[in-house]
Amino acid sequence: DTLSDAGLELLQPMLESTDVAKIAHDYKALWRELRRRGVDLHGVVGDTRLESFLVDPNKLIPHRLGQLSKQYLQRALRPNKTFIGSGKSLKLFSAIEVADAADHAAERATTVAGLWPAVRSELEDAGQLEQLLERDIPLSRILGQMELDGVEMDTNNLATMGEEFRSR
Repeated sequence: DTLSDAGLELLQPMLESTDVAKIAHDYKALWRELRRRGVDLHGVVGDTRLESFLVDPNKLIPHRLGQLSKQYLQRALRPNKTFIGSGKSLKLFSAIEVADAADHAAERATTVAGLWPAVRSELEDAGQLEQLLERDIPLSRILGQMELDGVEMDTNNLATMGEEFRSR
């Protein structure tokens, strides 16, 4: 739980609106987590993670927000573990004081907002804007839904394939 039901209820109309443009970092993961909470995110016009990947797939792998922040903004993000702990001291986001959670969210939102113009400019220079808008952002929703739905496995066929590989 990262946001109370009441808080999410207040944000839901804006998150679902196609009239409110939004920039994300890892739209697929954000869309998937919001769908789990009953929100259908719309209006995303940019994804700094996808855009960085399209500019140069082999640079900054796996295109984490902290990596992009260092590259484009020359500043480090505080790691999540400084905020929510780790191991036995790990806390749910919902257990964090509201003021601390707001600071954490604001740092990330400010970073995405700061990154987006530079990454978008490089994306346009690389001729990849259409790829992002027409294919990758829509595909993110499809892949997110597939992750929510899971896959059905034919265990008999899988066992047969395993036997074939073992016999080689």
